[in-house]
Amino acid sequence: MKFNGFLLVIALLLFSCNEATDNLLDKVIPEPDTLEVGIKNNTNYRFKRTEIISNNNTYVYQVIKPDAISNFIEMAFI
Repeated sequence: MKFNGFLLVIALLLFSCNEATDNLLDKVIPEPDTLEVGIKNNTNYRFKRTEIISNNNTYVYQVIKPDAISNFIEMAFI
């Protein structure tokens, strides 16, 4: 019986610490307003038109050469 009570106390402490840590991290490290997304072409092929489709927008990257990185486009979410 004492062991079950001990486990209950430990579980409660872990859950309360987890919530406090999450709240602290949210205040210290704010969420970014936008994302900057780029595409790296690791293949030997030339990408002529690459699209990223989100709920309300389509972002188009034009030509991306082999072993190259595209320009970065700002997005609200992906």
